Amino acid sequence: MEKLQEKAQLSFAMKQVVLWVLLFAGLIIASFVSMGQPASIMIVAQNVLVFIAPAILFAYLAYQAPWRFLRLDKAPALKDILLVIAVMVASLPAMNYLVEMNKLMHLPQWMSGVEEWMRESEDAALEVTNSLLSTTSFVEMLWIVLIVGVLTGIAEEMFFRGAMLGTFLQKAVNKHVSIIFVAFIFSAFHLQFFGFFPRLLLGIWFGYLVVWTRSLWVPIIAHALNNSLVVVATYLANTQAIETNGIDSLGLPQEGQFPIMATASVIATAVIIYIFAKSRKA
Repeated sequence: MEKLQEKAQLSFAMKQVVLWVLLFAGLIIASFVSMGQPASIMIVAQNVLVFIAPAILFAYLAYQAPWRFLRLDKAPALKDILLVIAVMVASLPAMNYLVEMNKLMHLPQWMSGVEEWMRESEDAALEVTNSLLSTTSFVEMLWIVLIVGVLTGIAEEMFFRGAMLGTFLQKAVNKHVSIIFVAFIFSAFHLQFFGFFPRLLLGIWFGYLVVWTRSLWVPIIAHALNNSLVVVATYLANTQAIETNGIDSLGLPQEGQFPIMATASVIATAVIIYIFAKSRKA
C-alpha cells in the first residue's frame, strides 16, 4: 500500500471523527435541501451532500494527493470490468437465495418489539423504493438508472471504499479486517436489516475490488451495475416484457427442494473470484 503524504497531521482516530462529522453535516444539509421534494431529488441530494462532498472534502483536507487517496486516478482495466460482470451474472441465483433467507430471519421472542420496528422500517423503505421504480416510461427508467445506479454507485463507493477504507489502508490496518469492517458499516448505514447480509457480502466484494485493482472505478462500476440491474429488471416487469419477479426468483427452490441452482452459483462465483484474485497482486 502506497503511503501518501498527509496535508494535516491527524491521528487515525481524528480522521474517523472528521469523516463522520462531515457525513452527518451532509445528512443535515441534505434533509433541508430535499424537504418536500420528490424521491428522485432526495436521492440526488443524499448522494451529493452525504457521500460525495464529504469524501472529496476529507481527501483535500487530509492528503496532498486527494484523488490518489480516493483511488480515482487510475482507469479501470477492461479485463477487470469483464470479470466484474461475470461475477455479477454467476452470483445472481446465490444472492437471490441469500436475500430470501435474510428476509425469513427472526429475532428471539424477547426482541419481538425490535423485530416489529425493523420490519415496519423495511416496509416504509420498500414503499418509497417501489414508488420510485413503478414507472413504465423508458425515459424515466433511464433517469432512475442514472441516479439510483450510476450516481449512487459513485457516491457510496467514494465515501465507504474511497475515503473510509482508504484511511484504514493508509494506517496499514490488516486489509481483510478493514474490508469486512467497512462493509459492515456500509450495510448497517442503509438501515435495511432484512437485507443486511447480502449487502454485507457486496460491501466485502467491493472492498476487495479496490484493493486488488487499486482503482475505485472498478467497485464503482460493480456497484452501479448491481443497482442498475434492479432498476431495469423492475422496469421490464412493469412493462410486462418479462415475468414479474422473474429475475428475483432465479435460484429460489420450490418448497422442500435443495437449492441446486444457488449452490452451483456459489461454486461458479467462487471460481471466478479465485481467478480474479490470482490475476492481481493484492
